[in-house]
Amino acid sequence: MGYSVNAQRSLTNEYPYTEVLNCLSNPDTIFVCRIHNTAKTQYDIHELALFVYKQNGNWFASTLEKYDSSRKTHWILYDPIKVWGISFEMFADANNEARDYLSTFDWSSYYYCVYFKIANLIVEKEVPGEINEIQQNMPKVSRIFINTFFESHALLREKRVKARFVLRH
Repeated sequence: MGYSVNAQRSLTNEYPYTEVLNCLSNPDTIFVCRIHNTAKTQYDIHELALFVYKQNGNWFASTLEKYDSSRKTHWILYDPIKVWGISFEMFADANNEARDYLSTFDWSSYYYCVYFKIANLIVEKEVPGEINEIQQNMPKVSRIFINTFFESHALLREKRVKARFVLRH
């Protein structure tokens, strides 16, 4: 028996995703991969979300980092950067793969929330495990994640791009 996320519990209803989507001009074609680290220490990144979206015929990626300390939580959204390693066909194939994926949820140290939106079609799943398990179970989704993550987040850190905004809660 598989596990899937109830549509009523969409990550876009959680703080600060509405603010992030507004900042990214609410694209109608978007992939979000949110990685939770439940085996964190006090100053680790608690969550990393990769946003990949199409706007004006080009693909962009941005990352959102969530840090938790004992007193507060804050998020850092990095400026989007244009990415080249993706096509609409890849995106549609990964969307179909995510839609068809079923998983038994085991609450391991890491788990991923995968969210696709193409116009009004939304697919959202929670996937347990580390990146190698995602690569084995959903190779098309992991290809988009890996290509865009290294094209965007790693490059942004190397260039020391300033954060688009910092939210404190």
